[in-house]
Amino acid sequence: MKLKTTLFFLFCTCLTRLSFAQNEPYPQDYFRSPINFPIVLAGNYGECRANHFHAGLDIKTKGKENEVVVAAAEGYVSRIKMEPGGYGHALYISHPNGYTTVYAHLNDFSPKIQKYLRQQQYALKKWRVDLQIAADVLPVKKGEQIAKSGNTGGSSGPHLHWEIRDSKNEHPLNPLLFGIKINDTRPPKPTRIGVYKGNVSVYQQKPDIQNLKLKNELYQPDTDTIFVQDNLMGLSIAVNDFMNGSSNTLSLHTAEWFLDDRPQGKIRIEEIGFDETRFIHAFADYSIKQTQNYWMTCLFKLPGNQLRQVYENLNAHSGKLDLSDGQAHELKIEIRDAFDNVSVIKCIVKGTKEPALTNTCDEIQTNNKRAIELPEVQIQLGNNVVYDKVCWEMKTKPESGKAISNVYQILDANIPAHERFTLRIKPTKSLSPEQKDKVVMAYSDGRSTDREAAERSHDFYQARVRKFGNYWLETDTNPPSVSCNISNGTKVGSGQRINFSVKEKETSIKSFDVWANGQWLCFEQRGTNWFYNVEEHLPKGKIQLKAIAMDENGNKKTMHLNINR
Repeated sequence: MKLKTTLFFLFCTCLTRLSFAQNEPYPQDYFRSPINFPIVLAGNYGECRANHFHAGLDIKTKGKENEVVVAAAEGYVSRIKMEPGGYGHALYISHPNGYTTVYAHLNDFSPKIQKYLRQQQYALKKWRVDLQIAADVLPVKKGEQIAKSGNTGGSSGPHLHWEIRDSKNEHPLNPLLFGIKINDTRPPKPTRIGVYKGNVSVYQQKPDIQNLKLKNELYQPDTDTIFVQDNLMGLSIAVNDFMNGSSNTLSLHTAEWFLDDRPQGKIRIEEIGFDETRFIHAFADYSIKQTQNYWMTCLFKLPGNQLRQVYENLNAHSGKLDLSDGQAHELKIEIRDAFDNVSVIKCIVKGTKEPALTNTCDEIQTNNKRAIELPEVQIQLGNNVVYDKVCWEMKTKPESGKAISNVYQILDANIPAHERFTLRIKPTKSLSPEQKDKVVMAYSDGRSTDREAAERSHDFYQARVRKFGNYWLETDTNPPSVSCNISNGTKVGSGQRINFSVKEKETSIKSFDVWANGQWLCFEQRGTNWFYNVEEHLPKGKIQLKAIAMDENGNKKTMHLNINR
């Protein structure tokens, strides 16, 4: 039966993808809305988010939870993922036309899906699971209820996160290109334009940012002519898009720029894989986001930017403007949303005949490994750590406070790092036998501090880190704290919630488990809380609960509680 079902889906996939390829780039009438009321968006595909592009649509659910969520087309539940952050409660439905739809931040699933999930969680003794499911286990029909909307995972308010992915490579695609009905007649609104010296690294300059104003149906900067002291000009833009009936800001779909009506490049936000989503830090000006808290989309491609399907028809200078003749030229930027609403920026630009002087320094570049080995600190940088040239700089400060090592400022926290790099630091204080296996790598960007367990490596402690800024070592011998909302002797009934608050000051909680008379219970994590709603897996009579919390360094806290059911 499983083999027949799988072969049927493969046949339908090939047949349907072929028919769509002959007509539209994407099927226009295949998917329905995942909700039963008009779609209003809180966020759209391709929006710039912390460390990633937004991979789908954030659909408003009337400001509340538990709205009906339905399958957008016929298929089968191929994956269930449960996690405390990220997508929270998430369902993946594979469809015979070669696409997969994703539904995230859900509350409970439909009864048959919820029952299957709970069976698997108890079999694995894990609440946090990522289940891959065969085609004949959980089939669904188009419009069938699959879940209730929620606010789980990394959600900051009730909504449904919905995606359409290419099943072959798991790349999220822009759902607004699939004929989903949304009322949007409002054009994008560009608010700022940034100007860069094109021959100078973006990390060795501050762009000239000017506000844009709408005049005679065109957006224009504060000055009639934008001038750059260089023979190449790089540009960035800040843009907000809106749909009818919502004040939430959305992202553009395309941006195309011209010099004297000659195309210089185009950005199209349509398909971005998870393997390349972190290149958001090269697509937008990371430093501006860190210091000014708004996104500027760069209309040029940095050397270390490996986004494969975003840029089109870039000129010989990766999208930067050649102004080496020293003459004035007309710049035009056309910005469109997914419904072809358009806005236009227009102004005069001018440069110099000579290239700008660049800094003379010890540079780190993309595709250039670097190893720094000093008596008390070692750093190994791979090929893909930086997106543009960076002047190498490291400052050393003596230990202070809880630090057991010097503090090392590696470059600047406002410069992004793409891939992880190895950092080793030697303690400057002697450690007791207990402390030697309880060392953490601490990090600060000047705004907040994070810590993670460090691995012992001879006389050093090392971690694979992914940010520039201040690093030092500390020790962590303290176990997590555990408290419960019920006390000894409490009698609990069906549906009553048992909640443990589990907190860790230094690193993070590696594991938390609860047993009832020796039998594992499925407690769900929400932030620092783990909860369980009393049901059939909790035996009746006298019960001894045992809860064990462990942090990244192996520090444990055990709590015993006697209750009755």
